[in-house]
Amino acid sequence: MADNFKLDVDADGIALVTWDMPGRPMNVIDLATIEELSKIVEKIAADAAIKGAVVTSGKETFCAGADLTLLDTLARTFKDLAKAKGLSAAQYDFHALGWLQYEYLQQGRFAKAESLIALVPSAPSPPTSAAHQHVESEIGRGFGAVSLRGERASMRARLVVESGRWELMKGQPSFDNVDELFALGLASVKLNDRGRAEAALEQLNGARKAAPDADNKRLADIMYRQVGGLYQMMRGEKAEGLAALESAAGLESEAPRPIARPYPIKPAGELYAETLLANGDAAGAVRAFQASLTRTPRRAQSLIGLARAAAAARQPALATRAAREFLEMWKQADTARPELEQARQILKSP
Repeated sequence: MADNFKLDVDADGIALVTWDMPGRPMNVIDLATIEELSKIVEKIAADAAIKGAVVTSGKETFCAGADLTLLDTLARTFKDLAKAKGLSAAQYDFHALGWLQYEYLQQGRFAKAESLIALVPSAPSPPTSAAHQHVESEIGRGFGAVSLRGERASMRARLVVESGRWELMKGQPSFDNVDELFALGLASVKLNDRGRAEAALEQLNGARKAAPDADNKRLADIMYRQVGGLYQMMRGEKAEGLAALESAAGLESEAPRPIARPYPIKPAGELYAETLLANGDAAGAVRAFQASLTRTPRRAQSLIGLARAAAAARQPALATRAAREFLEMWKQADTARPELEQARQILKSP
């Protein structure tokens, strides 16, 4: 039997496949896992006595995403294969690069994450409707101009949001998909650009109306409430702003847990927690960060946020544990990042 999976079949012919990778705190997708699961699927399919199957996890969460080395290898392999077949740059599938970029961002390797954006070629602006602009996101796939622009836009948006380099969007007059619009709205508030923040809110409201289905409508609504809440905070409407951010977090919690990457690109629960901490509610921030980490485990910004909040709330054991986990994730991080020193200072505190 495979090392990473356990297969049990009950008396009713239902197979239970338990994924529990030995020696790892969380399950990750690598080549060995793919091969082992394929063999199990073949075994189940060949057994007429098995009527159905359930795949579950032996860990606290189902999966932490793909192993970084696997993603890196797959990205290079696909690009080499595409070149060997004589495909143009516009015909590569760059969706995998978005996953690799997210792994880099979670490791604090922002320079590496930024370099991946250059691998996605620019595409001319297609004649699209405003509604199409609103609903295109990183979950779209394909080789056309819209998909290429959307992939670049989502990767750029994640870089800005995860790194906090809001100045990259200063004065930006347009956006290529809803992810970039959302990041533009957040950046406008952070840069105190009221006019551009109001314009982004108007566009996000349009995105809610243009969403093609209930799931996309909910995502656009969460983004609208996040930017709207921060905008109200900027205007001095603290209670109203916090209420909007809390409602965004509540709406997000009703959706299924994401697989590895969060969506929206800035988790609403994390943003709510950060705002609570910034406004002096350390204990509330601790609870909100813990809730966010339950939904998206081991997210770097939630971990360092929890460490800061726990330190401010005088919960040293929790602060130390979160800071250590964060530093372990960021052991290859860009050295100039302030979060590294903050985490180290928390560990030094009595």
